[in-house]
Amino acid sequence: MTIEDPKSFRIWLSLSDSERRKTGILAKKTPGSTLVLPPGMKAQVINPNLPNIRESDTDILHMVTSGLNEPEDISTGQSKGTFASVKASRAPMTDRVSDEIAYLDRFLKYDFYSSVFFLRSTVTSFPTLFKRREAVDFKDNEPVFEYVKKKPEFLVDIAYPTSELADAEARARAFLGVKHGSTYDTLGIPNAEIAKKMGFGNYKKLRLQQETEKSRYPELITTVDDEGVQEKTEAEPGKKRLIKRKKKEE
Repeated sequence: MTIEDPKSFRIWLSLSDSERRKTGILAKKTPGSTLVLPPGMKAQVINPNLPNIRESDTDILHMVTSGLNEPEDISTGQSKGTFASVKASRAPMTDRVSDEIAYLDRFLKYDFYSSVFFLRSTVTSFPTLFKRREAVDFKDNEPVFEYVKKKPEFLVDIAYPTSELADAEARARAFLGVKHGSTYDTLGIPNAEIAKKMGFGNYKKLRLQQETEKSRYPELITTVDDEGVQEKTEAEPGKKRLIKRKKKEE
């Protein structure tokens, strides 16, 4: 505290004890408290003396990003590291996003919708079990189908947005080789799971929409025919074709 005007300070001394307490000068100083200065007095904060934050002082930034559970470049939108360091941080980030989606999926199906279906089956005639024809085993290299009873929450399909952090092409090359066929043909994984990995949820609804379009719109040429037409129309003509074309023009 600095007294700039002694006359004003004498006026403050003439105040009563209750009036002096209201100014807060003699009170214990706490962070965030309010200090009312009388006329002729100046206050200056000397400690704590906070250092200037520079680019090398990233302790607070690292505490924030660790609390958000995100890489630094995703939180700030500015990448300072190399491409290899940024790429190395994407795998843990992908795992965290997948974990959050898995937690939400289990909560919705087995906590939320399970309770909803239980209340509905108790109040109304909603069935508690549903029969579904599924392949349960193989016999003589042929699938064996049976009707399996399942609870309704196990039949719920929820579509989630697909994270673009994972490099699906690099992962497919690592496990299946550079020249590999489709996952459906080489590994026998169902198309519903492949569609889910690609970001298309509710495979049954999409197949029904496809059949609706087939009945409403004209047929499209297949992929093989499409490639053949493209080669015929856009490829460079050979020498024989050029000779025939010149003769026709003559």
